[in-house]
Amino acid sequence: MNMKDKSITIWIRSALILLGVTLLVIVGIFMSASTGNSASNDEDLPTKRKPVRQPIEYELDCLEDENDLGTNPFIEFGKSLEDMTLEQMDVKVTVAEEEKCGDALLDSQREKYDFIESDPRATKLNSMLTRLVTEIPNPKGFHYDIHLIDSDELNAYTAGAEIFVTTKMMDFVKSDDELACVIGHEIYHNELGHIKQKLQKEKLLTSLGAYISEVLTTPFGQRDEAMCDLKGIDLVFAAGWDGCATVGLWQRFKDESEEGDFNPVENLLRSHPYSASRSECSGKHIVHNYGFECTH
Repeated sequence: MNMKDKSITIWIRSALILLGVTLLVIVGIFMSASTGNSASNDEDLPTKRKPVRQPIEYELDCLEDENDLGTNPFIEFGKSLEDMTLEQMDVKVTVAEEEKCGDALLDSQREKYDFIESDPRATKLNSMLTRLVTEIPNPKGFHYDIHLIDSDELNAYTAGAEIFVTTKMMDFVKSDDELACVIGHEIYHNELGHIKQKLQKEKLLTSLGAYISEVLTTPFGQRDEAMCDLKGIDLVFAAGWDGCATVGLWQRFKDESEEGDFNPVENLLRSHPYSASRSECSGKHIVHNYGFECTH
């Protein structure tokens, strides 16, 4: 091989090496871009919203109404007296005892309802619960489970970290944002110690085994329900869903339940605030702590 042929061979090899490196770079750039585009379009990636106010402030003026005849101060006094009594008596209830209560509720519901497990809706509930639970600040240590039950009652409820959502509720919510608000609300009944308070009250009177069934049928109070709404909003925003959804959810719930307008006598007996009040309070909470007004 003469010098000219050797030069041509070296040039061809160099050109091939350069072409190969160029192709590898192009492929790498393409794969990187594809991965980036895929991530940005992934619906499961959260877009978290942080509060503009720290610490977050919780106002329960949503429980007030201009037509109130003094029922709300009476309710507030009763709740404060109850809390003070429990604190002074120092009745201990552990997370394990609360979860035992949840197990009892789960057993009773399995006897009453059909549980829907092999269903995309049940999978969705579990996925959403996992995402929400990871955002709980200072969690109490519960092991959460969520269940879809076949029921035409518009409801979701909880005890001992067992959360139940009816098929009617699944049909009622219009988006994952609304569903996240429902789940977040139920999570905070546990995290805020509302089941614990029930157990403490009953434990003052009898043994643990005797009062579990009573606890399962006792509703929460208006203050507890309203606080779970607000805490649930914070959790939903932190997990990347739209907490504003709870405003529209309660507006529609008012129409669905046909509960009517505020009545001071009825309000004295209600375990839940009026839906219109809950919607208003949720909107105010977002304005006050997140700095914007919900548009729906």
